[in-house]
Amino acid sequence: MRAAPLTGSGIRGPALAAGDPVVLVAHGSRDPRAAEATRALARAVAAARPGVAVSASWLDHTDPGPTEALRSLAAAGHPRAVLVPLLLTAAYHRRVDVPAAVAAARESGPPIDVRVSDVLGPADGVVDGALLAGLRRRLAEADPGRFDALVLAAAGTRDPRARGS
Repeated sequence: MRAAPLTGSGIRGPALAAGDPVVLVAHGSRDPRAAEATRALARAVAAARPGVAVSASWLDHTDPGPTEALRSLAAAGHPRAVLVPLLLTAAYHRRVDVPAAVAAARESGPPIDVRVSDVLGPADGVVDGALLAGLRRRLAEADPGRFDALVLAAAGTRDPRARGS
C-alpha cells in the first residue's frame, strides 16, 4: 500500500474523514490461501490504523465482493468509505470492475460516498518506492545469488496503458 496517508493524492472521490472505513479489494483466486493472505493484510492495515474499520473483498472466487462490502458499511451507517484495489496495474479490473462495483453499491441500499485509491503498482508511470522496497525484500529472501537468472512474472492484460506502466 502507498506510504502516503489515505487522504493523499492517490485517492479519488468525495472527501474522506479520518475514521472512514477501508475496503481492500483483491482479484481473488480459487486457492483459499490467497483469500487468507488478503484477510491477513486487512488485519495488518487495521492494526496500523487503530479505530479504522478495515475489511477485505474480492472481485472473483471469494465473497464478499466490493459491492456487498460497501453495501454492508452503508447499512451499518457509514456515510463514506475508501476502496483500495490490491492490483498491480490500472488495467481492466481497475478501470471497469472496480468502478462498476462502486456504482452498484451507490445504486441500491443506503447512500455511501466512496473514494477509490490508485492501484499498488505504477500510477501515472511511477512505481511507488514502498512497492519496490517490498520486492527487494522478497528477492533477498529468495537468495537470488544462487541462480543464473530471475523472472518476475505477473498476469497479463490487453490494455496497452497498463502494459506501458
